[in-house]
Amino acid sequence: MALWEEEKSHKGVVLASAISLPEPGGVSNYVDVLSKEPFVSKVITFNFKDPFNSFKQSKFYYLKRIYAKSTKLSFFLRILIMSYFLRKSKGAIYAMDASISGLAAFLSGRKYFIRWVGDFSYESYYTHKIFAETLEEYLKRRKDWKYYLQKVVLMRASAIIVPSLYLRKILIHYYHIPPKNIYVISNFSFFSNREALKRKPKTLVFVGRMTALKQPHFMLYLAMSFRNKLNVYFIGAGPLESILIKFIKKFRLNNAKFLGYKSKREMRKYLKDALAVVIPSVYEGQSFTALEMQSLGIPVIMRNLEANQELLGSKYACFFDDLRKCKELIKELLSGSLLCTYNVNWENYSYRKHVKKLKEVLKVF
Repeated sequence: MALWEEEKSHKGVVLASAISLPEPGGVSNYVDVLSKEPFVSKVITFNFKDPFNSFKQSKFYYLKRIYAKSTKLSFFLRILIMSYFLRKSKGAIYAMDASISGLAAFLSGRKYFIRWVGDFSYESYYTHKIFAETLEEYLKRRKDWKYYLQKVVLMRASAIIVPSLYLRKILIHYYHIPPKNIYVISNFSFFSNREALKRKPKTLVFVGRMTALKQPHFMLYLAMSFRNKLNVYFIGAGPLESILIKFIKKFRLNNAKFLGYKSKREMRKYLKDALAVVIPSVYEGQSFTALEMQSLGIPVIMRNLEANQELLGSKYACFFDDLRKCKELIKELLSGSLLCTYNVNWENYSYRKHVKKLKEVLKVF
């Protein structure tokens, strides 16, 4: 466990997050970038890593069992400690989720706002599984205590900020949040759209957390299908790391390489050879990765999901529904008969516009 508190010289908004860098993911990078804004007076984050990966060797079995039994206690202790620091802070709280930092904000008794980019119940349920269903399929059949915990936190928030109309619809339909309390503020690329790379296409790249929702195992099928034609890189970290590495070794996929977490600067080195970045995720609220790759001029092949259609347009040529279609798109890219490019209006997805709209919602000027 590691609590990090960064104080600035004046009052303003307090950023609260369950994770921060070097933990991988869009939330960590978002907190890092936003923390540099003058209106942010304090950043409180609380990293809590699972020390026993679910797919580690069997010798850790009993340690994992003990850890699993204590997880709920650790979860609530973490929230109580975080709420104590938030109660002491001055200014409105901008929480990065409706579970850990959101519940801590709720318990602090202070005015708070929520940035909601995913369902905590859904994400934690699939943390150590390999296959996953869509968010809507999950919410139709399952509502556990984490769902109801989030609902209370969301209902009491002064406002909820989401990156897409798709997530707004989810909150209204499944959480019954009043539409007037939900504000749509689009994501942005952490790369500049002037940073396009000169590429020598010979790799397929996966960028993201190694969890069931992101479906990294999908890339193993592609590695087998294009064994003698393309290399496959995995950039990211997460619970499925060890099982992916074992699979690569077992089937001698010499063209597949697990690179682990990479900073934005390091990532560029591996993206220079990308034929395309493949995003097989079954859940995207609004893909940071897709925006980043477009800003670098790299083709993106994505699963055909509602949020992805909202971002790229329903007629985007490089959506896929299954492995067969994905392989067809890659073959067309290799032959040069398909480009997989799209025109993003960068004014709608700029960081400065995001901050301007965010300040209007948080009422800080």
